[in-house]
Amino acid sequence: MNQSYSFDRAADFYDATRTHSPQVSAKITQSVLDITRATHDMRFFEMGIGTGRISAPLIACGLNVTGLDLSREMMGKLRAKFSPGAPLQLAQGDASVLPFSDATFDVGLASHVFHVIAPWRQAIGEMKRVLRPSGLVLHTAHRRRPVSTNVTLRSRWHELVEARGEQWKRPGAPKSEAVTAEFQSLGASVEEIEVTTWSGSTTPRQEIADIGNRINTDAWAVSDEVLSATVAELTEWARGHFGSLDEPVGEDGSFTWQVIRFDRAPLLPEPIRRALVRLVPILNGTGAAWVLGGSCSLKLHGVKVEPHDIDISTDQFGAYHIGKALEEAAEQVRAVQWSEGKRIRSHYGQYRIGGVQVDVIGAAELREGEEWIPAKPPSEWQTQIMAAPGIQTSVTTFTLEYERDAYRRLQRDEKVKLIEEQLLVR
Repeated sequence: MNQSYSFDRAADFYDATRTHSPQVSAKITQSVLDITRATHDMRFFEMGIGTGRISAPLIACGLNVTGLDLSREMMGKLRAKFSPGAPLQLAQGDASVLPFSDATFDVGLASHVFHVIAPWRQAIGEMKRVLRPSGLVLHTAHRRRPVSTNVTLRSRWHELVEARGEQWKRPGAPKSEAVTAEFQSLGASVEEIEVTTWSGSTTPRQEIADIGNRINTDAWAVSDEVLSATVAELTEWARGHFGSLDEPVGEDGSFTWQVIRFDRAPLLPEPIRRALVRLVPILNGTGAAWVLGGSCSLKLHGVKVEPHDIDISTDQFGAYHIGKALEEAAEQVRAVQWSEGKRIRSHYGQYRIGGVQVDVIGAAELREGEEWIPAKPPSEWQTQIMAAPGIQTSVTTFTLEYERDAYRRLQRDEKVKLIEEQLLVR
């Protein structure tokens, strides 16, 4: 499969099956305005603009939007929503060869699109090319809970299709993580901002009907014969799995932006970079929850610090599993054990990789007055994914706000000041 999908076939039902509620749409629009600090002088570009689910509210605000799509039918629906004088320019074309000059736009928008663009890596490169150096990309993709009714049914249906020797996969990026990694390979930093969540409901019968009616793109490449047969098989399977096909079940949703910038991916010092190249696969191989903290994290966020060591924050379980892995792969300076200082205590170990100190800090507790504040579990950490240029992978860091609060409790006033300075310019 090597052709991108055109949504001409979906133009008549797209808005009825994809549109966000007015409340959700308003929050998404406001998030774009806030993140980009939008002005009427800025130029916005949406790749795969379609009927304007994301861009139409921005156009209604008077912002200058240029959109590109393979589907004339979809863009026709968008055009019909506005008078001829609206600040909207549309072009039909291939996302991998954009018909725009270099450094044309201030903001690029990409919503649920790279999975249907066959040359998706080239499209990402084109997005970077047409973006001004100080610009940013807002990217989002579908995220559903693995146990949701939609995912449960579609995963089973995919298995049934493959068992009959046919293919359901889209022509583009296999998953959102691949898109993130491609942006990062081009030197971008990536920050995730959750915009909103919502609660809804569906029924197994409705989800199966959507598959049979080819509402979503995973059904577009499946033949009529196989689609009919597998939907029948899925229906029987669902009766046994759910009990009732018509009983409403919760189907929560969320919307998260990846804020992608090409001017905010600071390089770590070379010894730190080399050490992380070796360290990250070791950490990932332990199965422990871990976060890159301290000065390395601050540096990736753009804070004016110079890292000299690597701090790895984890929980108690992770500290000892990571410590065991590092005993075999690095120089052990101090085995992980419970340690207590004036303002912090944790399950702490110290190691060296290529001459760089690596501190493992498990279940850290911070002192406030005479009390020790219990460590938060990983589920309550405030984290985000960041690019680490030169490492060929992303790392999870604490958010700047989370780091600032921790340094405040440690009474590290100089670090707090530097973090707050970066928060002001973000």
